Amino acid sequence: MCVKRIITADDHALTRKGIELVLKSTYPYTEIIEATDGNDALVKYKLFEPDVMIMDYSMPGMNGFDAAFALLKEFKEARIILLTMFDTRTIAVNFIKIGGKGFIWKGNPNQDICDGVRVVANGDYYFSSEYESEMMEWIKCGTSQKVPTIKFTPLELAIVEKLSKGKTSKEISRELSLSPRTVETYRYDLIKKTAVKNSVELIEYAFQNGITAWGTYNTSH
Repeated sequence: MCVKRIITADDHALTRKGIELVLKSTYPYTEIIEATDGNDALVKYKLFEPDVMIMDYSMPGMNGFDAAFALLKEFKEARIILLTMFDTRTIAVNFIKIGGKGFIWKGNPNQDICDGVRVVANGDYYFSSEYESEMMEWIKCGTSQKVPTIKFTPLELAIVEKLSKGKTSKEISRELSLSPRTVETYRYDLIKKTAVKNSVELIEYAFQNGITAWGTYNTSH
């Protein structure tokens, strides 16, 4: 399929320009349209009807998953790739379950974005993820299987990831530019939300439900 138009949705201008440069290396004559957040992505899709949309997962206001969900309810034929720093089974599975076509982890090579556009534009699924083989098997067996719903925001995911690595609230607060009290509030709220007793059980819950991809918590860390 000739890819005439692509929309890239990301709240960081430098990231959008970087993705455009990557895409232009393979699609020099394709029109690249930028969207600054989830809401803008909805507007731009309706205006331009792209062949493929690349949606960042972590955006303020309406995140990429929610924007894709809203779009796919109205435009079932939309071909959307989710671009994310969180390589987790649950995000990937739930994205495909709502009608998404591609899932790319930001830690993988830039060329994967171009490859993903080519494959998705042709109507197939594309995964650039640690769980690629699992995802393909899941699709093959049928997408009616039960999977956990997404319950963590990107910031909550980041906090759980750092907790799983044995980091203290002070360390997490420095790395995420939050106050230690804010980190503690998030931790308490997450424990309450998941109905567990402590941070160890919180991390186990996240791992067992496929929400995190960092493995079980090692208390010796």
